[in-house]
Amino acid sequence: MKYKIVCDKHEFEFEKKINLLFDQGWKLYGEIVVNLVGSDGTLTCWYTQSMVKDD
Repeated sequence: MKYKIVCDKHEFEFEKKINLLFDQGWKLYGEIVVNLVGSDGTLTCWYTQSMVKDD
């Protein structure tokens, strides 16, 4: 089994990455995690999803 973590700070780019991996046979593993990260007074939203694929 292969394991991959997909992460992006842009919702639509994140969605494109997930859909591309779906087309390659990957499956969602767990739930999508959304984190707010603060730096220099600016908040950034990061989307993270774990995925798995059978060998």
